[in-house]
Amino acid sequence: MPNLRNGFGLTLVMSLTFYPYVYLLARNAFAGMGQRALEAGASLGLSPWRAFFKIALPMARPWIAGGAVLALMETLADFGTVSVFGYETFTTAIYETWFGMFSLDTAKQLAAILITAVFVLLVLEQFSRGARRFHRNDKSRTLSRRPLQARLKWAATAYCGVVLLLAFALPVLQLGWWAYETWAEVFNERLWEQAWHSFAGGMAAALLTAAAAVLLALAKRADGSRFAAVCSRVATLGYAVPGTVLAVGVFVPVAALDNFLLAHFGFPEGTTAVFKGTLAVMLLAYLIRFLAVAYASAEAGLERISPSQGEAWRGRWAARLGACCGGCICPCCAGRGQRRC
Repeated sequence: MPNLRNGFGLTLVMSLTFYPYVYLLARNAFAGMGQRALEAGASLGLSPWRAFFKIALPMARPWIAGGAVLALMETLADFGTVSVFGYETFTTAIYETWFGMFSLDTAKQLAAILITAVFVLLVLEQFSRGARRFHRNDKSRTLSRRPLQARLKWAATAYCGVVLLLAFALPVLQLGWWAYETWAEVFNERLWEQAWHSFAGGMAAALLTAAAAVLLALAKRADGSRFAAVCSRVATLGYAVPGTVLAVGVFVPVAALDNFLLAHFGFPEGTTAVFKGTLAVMLLAYLIRFLAVAYASAEAGLERISPSQGEAWRGRWAARLGACCGGCICPCCAGRGQRRC
């Protein structure tokens, strides 16, 4: 077996782990793309491959860029994978500074540098789009599947099968085997209770994050200024911060607020915390951490809605609020494509 505990092995593992970020958003873009643009390219003499690279791929740029940014931030914030592979990264430097040198302040400064670097990359990507827009104004049918020739069909099937095997089947089998070996020691009533708490907390965090992402994307679209674009990017930078560092970043101001409230308000004697350790603080941390994931889908989905459609909706917002949210925005956030707008 070749030694994969190197840069190549780490890149392979992280690519297989984070490729769904790009795949799901890109698939959403291509699935909802109109047929008319490619037909116009074919009328100009473009082959199917050239039409894809000249027309379809540029039209899917917001979705692909959004997925790539999510993968980038996830990679920058990762600590477990790089530790297993023994690979030094900026995130490992943050943890070593914190736990090895016992300097939390220095670790927070390094995390601030990491956030700043990601923010600069996001701003550069946003400005590189210029004035280009990606609305779908035509009412043509969506792209239809093209039958592949025999060799290409088998090549595509083999590629998808290899990705499925390496990214899903083998890891699930390994985890299942480990679970089987420790079944008697780990699986008990307390585990099911903990699993329910995780599920309930995850559902609450998902609903809160999705709602905040849609509102943020709508606010940015309604304002349209560069300041709004910068603010929306700043709001999604939490995904690039290592989870433990983010937890400290949330806990410190919450603890300071608790101390202020306990010192200046008449809480019952023996009260040691107001917000610390509550579900609300945990949901706040989840919101900061995962807002970027929901926002990427919401922003890319709104790119398909032209200004004229938005103006028409605003003129009838009271009667059409439910229909617009259900038919235009929510499918984009759910990854089903935007077909009714």
